[in-house]
Amino acid sequence: MNLPRPIGRQKEVLYLPARGHFAVLGTAGSGKTTLAMLRSAFLSDPKTEHSGKTLLVTFNKALVSYLKHIQDRQLANVVVENYHTFARGYLA
Repeated sequence: MNLPRPIGRQKEVLYLPARGHFAVLGTAGSGKTTLAMLRSAFLSDPKTEHSGKTLLVTFNKALVSYLKHIQDRQLANVVVENYHTFARGYLA
C-alpha cells in the first residue's frame, strides 16, 4: 500500500526542516494523522541526509493498530507507539 499524497498546504508542513520542534494544529478530519505518517516517512527516508529511525507517537491505541497495519516500505524505519507504551518504556 502506498502512502497518500500531500494536498494543499500539507506540502509546506511536510517538508519543514528536519530539526526543531513544530506543532501541527487542525480540526478533526483535516489530515493531521496523514501528515504525521508522511512526515515520519520523510524523516526516516534513507535517501536523505537526515534519515534515521523515527518515532511516531499517538494517543489512540486503535490508531496505532491502523498505522501498523498500513505500514509499508516507506515506513520501515518508523516505530509507531501510543503515549502510554512509550512512557512505560521510557520509565523502565
